[in-house]
Amino acid sequence: MKTACVIGLVVVLAFPGSSAAGPCVDPADIEGFASFEVDVASSLFAVHTRSGSDPLGGRGDALLLLLEDAVADYAQRGWRSPAGIDTSPMLVFVEALPGGVGGYTRVASCGDTEGEVDYMVVSEAWLDDDERLAPLVAHELFHTVQRQYLPEAFGPDATNTGNQWFIEASAVYEESLVFPQFTRTAEERSVVWSLEPWWALKTTDGLTEYARFIYPLALEAMTAGPQWHLEVWETAVDEPTWDVVAAIDEVTDRGFDAGVRDYLVLASEMDLPRLDGLVGPRDVPSDGSLSGLTDFVDAEELPGDGDVPPGDPEGPQSWGANYVWFDGQRMEPETALRLEVALDPETPDGALVTWAVEVVAASGGEVVNRLSVVPASADPRAVVVVHGIAESIDGVWLIVSPGPDFVGETPGWSWSARVHPGESELRLEELAPGCGCASLGSRPSGAAPPILALLLLAVVWRRRVI
Repeated sequence: MKTACVIGLVVVLAFPGSSAAGPCVDPADIEGFASFEVDVASSLFAVHTRSGSDPLGGRGDALLLLLEDAVADYAQRGWRSPAGIDTSPMLVFVEALPGGVGGYTRVASCGDTEGEVDYMVVSEAWLDDDERLAPLVAHELFHTVQRQYLPEAFGPDATNTGNQWFIEASAVYEESLVFPQFTRTAEERSVVWSLEPWWALKTTDGLTEYARFIYPLALEAMTAGPQWHLEVWETAVDEPTWDVVAAIDEVTDRGFDAGVRDYLVLASEMDLPRLDGLVGPRDVPSDGSLSGLTDFVDAEELPGDGDVPPGDPEGPQSWGANYVWFDGQRMEPETALRLEVALDPETPDGALVTWAVEVVAASGGEVVNRLSVVPASADPRAVVVVHGIAESIDGVWLIVSPGPDFVGETPGWSWSARVHPGESELRLEELAPGCGCASLGSRPSGAAPPILALLLLAVVWRRRVI
């Protein structure tokens, strides 16, 4: 393990803002782990297994190297160090975990001394699959980093609980930054996102918040790199009531509301940085019984219309969205698609809604152009005409999203569409009051990966419960 020790030395010297808690915790001090002993260790991590179990051998060495690589990556990019890691190794326990759980982190008290340190638990079953293990290591280790910025959000006595959706999305986002060679977990989570894009952005149900890594990935696209992430977390230092929405408003040029619209647009085609295998809403293989699309409309089916009634369980929640795809493969040259949208001004519970409507021209997995409309609040409607579909693009997305935060039943909305003579050049034209248009640069995206049956079953189960 000489290589790991060298990396560990660099980490100790490089971490900014580190603070030592001291060598204060023994496995015997942690409930459930008194019978564990060291299997393999370095200056930064001590991997433990249950007493009497078989040695991990090469699997333990591989886990230790992943931990060392991850902590070195965080240090190199300027993140704070996990508590106490610069004075004593972080405890890592390898254990059989139930129900497909990969691992978790917890906080342990230093006993007679002041302070707390983090420890990590890793599923033994995951040691044999680097595609799962590496993202897990990056994810759980990042939770220990996050705690150095916002300790109030962690532990049984947490007082800052409104940012949990972002805490998980943020940790998933870091997985592919630390280990870009391992992408399967991200691809599977994109399937979860695309099967139910209508869920509220801030949903925390043990599944959806992990799939919301699409949001920080879109912020990376719009800010030309991942540095925004560290800048957002730095605003949390010494701010017990920190709110990520206000932080993103402060750090990014677009601000939170506009950034959410950008995210919903880019997610339509998964036109996002670095990860070429993400699965978008119209890429999910399905027998028709399970789809994240509100409607799929072929040009031959036009004129046509559709609606999502108030209170529909698949209606758009706060900063979630409904997606309708108008396929352009059968559009005639020099014709235009006219879309009309009518939206309820409030939820069935009486909460006022501010709608965002996005019409997106897409081709080859890329966002080619978009028109953003914010309808008038009293009578929210929009009319948009798209020219040059047959000549230029694969089709058109209609995306509708309500905000700001509201709870309860979802608002209703409807669409109608028809084809009429138009122009050959691609052009998006708004014919109703609202905001103007904005264009996005194109980025490459790739083919969709296979879908894990386990993720699909989780979504099916959730829909049945609803």
